[in-house]
This record gives sequence, structure tokens and C-alpha cells, in this order.
Amino acid sequence: MRNLPLLTLFSTLGLYLAFLLPHLLWIDSDGVWVGQEHLWSDWPWHLAMMRQLADGVWTHPLIAGEPLHYPFAMALLSAGLLKLGASVTAAFLFPILPLWFLLLAGMHRFWTRVFTNPWLALLPIFLFFFAAGPGGFRWLADIKAQGVGALLLPPQEYGRALDEWGYQWYAGNFLVGMLLPQRAFLPGMTLTIWLLCGLQTATTRRQWAVIGLGAGILPIVHMHSLIALVTFGTALLWPPRARWREWGLALLPGALLAAVLYLIFLRPSTPYPNFVRLQIGYEAKFLLDWPLMWWRFWGMALPVTLCGLFFTPKGPVRAVIAAAGVLFLLANLILFQPIAWDNSKVFLWAYFGFSGAMASLLAHFAKRGIPGKLITATLAFSLMLTGAAELIRLQRTDRNRYQVVSTTDRILAESLREQTAPGAIFLTGMDIANAPLWAGRPIFLGFGGWMANFSYDHHPRETALKKMFSGAPDAPELLRKWHIDYVFIGPGERTSWGANEAWYEAHYPLLMKLGDRSVYSVK
Repeated sequence: MRNLPLLTLFSTLGLYLAFLLPHLLWIDSDGVWVGQEHLWSDWPWHLAMMRQLADGVWTHPLIAGEPLHYPFAMALLSAGLLKLGASVTAAFLFPILPLWFLLLAGMHRFWTRVFTNPWLALLPIFLFFFAAGPGGFRWLADIKAQGVGALLLPPQEYGRALDEWGYQWYAGNFLVGMLLPQRAFLPGMTLTIWLLCGLQTATTRRQWAVIGLGAGILPIVHMHSLIALVTFGTALLWPPRARWREWGLALLPGALLAAVLYLIFLRPSTPYPNFVRLQIGYEAKFLLDWPLMWWRFWGMALPVTLCGLFFTPKGPVRAVIAAAGVLFLLANLILFQPIAWDNSKVFLWAYFGFSGAMASLLAHFAKRGIPGKLITATLAFSLMLTGAAELIRLQRTDRNRYQVVSTTDRILAESLREQTAPGAIFLTGMDIANAPLWAGRPIFLGFGGWMANFSYDHHPRETALKKMFSGAPDAPELLRKWHIDYVFIGPGERTSWGANEAWYEAHYPLLMKLGDRSVYSVK
């Protein structure tokens, strides 16, 4: 069957996520939960953005009053489903599954055109999704020490290179660390892969124009994928063969669209100092630490990639690997965002391209009799072991569950949606999540760890937040200056921010109270 390789992909990686998806976000009698740590840190504000867009509020959920300045296409899609009557969880989760199958189909089409072999095209896809570095050998040690329990429930994330060595590398597996928690990445990668497929086959100006318009909307889908599209696209179109003028004219409307969308929706109003800066060696502490760092991040991937170059046929495979090399080099020289971990968005695309070289080497040895097959199996095992541990652990949401908000906060949030206007600004603590955020109401200042990547210097707001909570002499003036409508005081606000509830009780009416959570109207 011609489609058997693609069906194989769908029946493995496709069904893997289809089974997992309903268990990633759920609501029960104890509150709102997610099934993985990275989802707990990223999804609360994405959920808030979805609910705000459904209410027609286009300000930043975590920096009330500021423009959104974030690729919003995925959130807008979920907001549309919410408006059509879908539940919060359904609206948020449903778009992921079709995008996932489209991504798998696009990857298979892309690598089939690169290798001209639909079965070989499966190999770089599995190498990519099972990537996670060398930590899996620690998993084997844990299995030996703890038995089958460690096999069925890996006791830790083996793809991190954070706590032990001090690198800002929070996850080695791309599905675990990026494609699921970072909501813009999945649609961005999916669209980019299909645009690259189009670049491989387009022959008419109309086809080029459609590709250009697809590229033109990438700024509101995912900016890093636009960088990847330009890099891989240039490599696939090289050498020019005197067609650059034709391509340029066809792609020009898309380029203009991308520029307009960036200027309207993404350009920071107050650029963050040194948002993009030179940082040679990425997170390496010194020169000799650089290869050790990449061993800790990716294990055998780079050595296998380098060896694979000698067995890679001429043509599009080499172009893809060359583009990946350019991205890898750039991300080792430049921090594209202030938080070093976010360069992993570029490194993901580099690994995607390097998977072609790795697949070429494995395919070469697989044809060399029993010894060659043993080498292939050994290399594949070393490249995919850690990813297997990470994907098994990701499925175990029954044991890895993280609370977004409690039932008390959820009930309070629904009351806030009924009794406050969309766009009403709440003063809260700078927690990952709270009742006003779950309600889809913009908060004065959210989690500080995200602010640099939003290109926002949050320290003046944080100073004002402390004064307003404390009931300082200038608190009433600050509440008016920042257009605060309501003040939320819960356990976190009392413990971490010294909220002076007695002062608010004396000066402002209580809107509602549930348990140890209070909301004061300050307008």
C-alpha cells in the first residue's frame, strides 16, 4: 500500500497523542488540573488569553492595559470554539489533535520528497520526536535499582540539564518541552512544514504567491517558525537558476503581509533593553564546556549528525542539513530572547534538519549485514532511549498532575465572570494562576518570569503592586493611575505580597468573598 508508511505514523505517534490529549487538562471536584509541569507553567495564561479574546478583549492577560504583542492565532481559534459553545477544556484542547495529525502528515511528505523513500521518511520523524539527550542511561540505572515500576513510571525527567549543571535547559524532548506547552509552536511548525513541502513542488507564480501569503501570516502564528521557513526555504531553493526575480515578485505580497502584521500586532511599544544580544557559546561556561554542554543536551545527536554527513546523498537532504547547521550556529552565537531557554525554539528546528543526517547514517549501516544492523540498533537506541522515557512519563498523568486553580478559585472565577465586565483590571499577586486569571480578566501584573520575553520591564509595576497591596499613603493614587477596578486578596497575596486586607476593608466595598479569598471593588 502506498499510504502504509503514513498510516504507520498515524497509528503510532498519532494515536499516542490522541490518547494523551484528554488527560492534559481537566476539571474535577478538587479544581483545574494539567498533566505535566510545563503545562502548569505555560497554559494558565494561554487559557486566560483564549477567554479574553472570546470576550473581545485584546490586551495582554498578564500586563493589563498593554497591547497583546504575542502570536495569537491559536488562542483566537480556541476563542472561536468557545464562542460557539464549547467548554473551556474542549475549546482549548480540540485544535491540538488535527494540528498534530497535519504535522505528522506534513513531516512525512517533507522527508519523503527529501529521501524519495516513504519508509525511510519515517526514521527522521521518530528520531525527532524521541529526542532528549543521554539521560535515558540514568533511567536504565533506575530501572535496575527500582524494578518494573521505574519502567512504567520514569521517576524523573531525564532530558533536563538544569539543576545539576546550571544550564537553562528545562526539557530535552520537543513534544514535552515545546510543542505542547508553548501553544503557538504546534500551529507554527505545522504551517511551516507544509509551506516547505510547497516550496519543494511549486512551479507557477500562483503557487508561489499562495506560499508567500502562508508565510505572511506566520508572525501571528509563531515567529521562530518564520525564521526557520526563511532558512530552510532559502536552502531548498538554492542554487537560484536565475529564478530569484520570479520568486521574489511572487513572494513579495507575503513578505509585505508579514511586515504589516508584525508592526500592528507584535512590535513592542517599549523595547526591552538587550532583547536580542550576542552570547557566544550559548550556555557554555568556557570553551571546553561547549561540547560537553551539547553532549548533556543532545547526547549522540551531534556526533551522529557529523558522521551522517559522509553518507548523505547530494540534493535536498544536504540542503536541509546545511540550513539546520546555520540555525544551530546562529543560536549558539545570539540570544534571540532574554531567557536563554527560549533559544531552544531555534535549536528544535536545527534538530529537525539534523535528523536527516542521522537517518542517513542509520540507513547506511542498516544495509551492511548483521554488523551494520547492530550498529544501527545501537545508535538508534542511544538516540531515542531518553525520549522514550519522557514520552512514557508524559502519558502518566495519573501520577504527574499539577493544580492550576482550586475548586474555590474556579467557583470564584465564574462568579467574577458574571459580576464584572470583560476587560476589568484586577490587582493580584504575581502567581502562575489565580481566580481572576482563570476568569479571563486581565491582571495588573502576572508571573515575572515571563516578562522579559514579552519585551516588558515589569519592575516599575512590581513596585507599584507592593505599594497598592500594602495600603501605602499613595495607594489610592496608584490604584487610580493604573486603572485598577478590583483587588483580589487570597492566601498568596497575604503571604507573598503583604496584602493589607484591613486597609481595603476600611476603604473599599467588598464585592464578594469565598473562603479565604476576597475581592474588593476600588472604582
